[in-house]
Amino acid sequence: MPLTPQISMASRAGWVRTDTESEALLHVPLAEVLATAQALSGRRGELFVEHDPYAGLAAKRPVRATSSSLGAVEEELRRNVACKRF
Repeated sequence: MPLTPQISMASRAGWVRTDTESEALLHVPLAEVLATAQALSGRRGELFVEHDPYAGLAAKRPVRATSSSLGAVEEELRRNVACKRF
């Protein structure tokens, strides 16, 4: 009989804590802030911890967060206009 790991069917309950550490977003160019934030967001194997660095950036450095968002919107608008023209 092959050995297989035991699968726990026990449920776990608790509060999910949001980690808003945003230090990594301070050292990337504005054009890369959203992509980096998305890559660092979510759960990384830790139970009950959700990572949301963009929320932390918005709280600590709102101008940088807004600038990165506006830059992404401007880039998307440029792409859409270019697609319509050509």
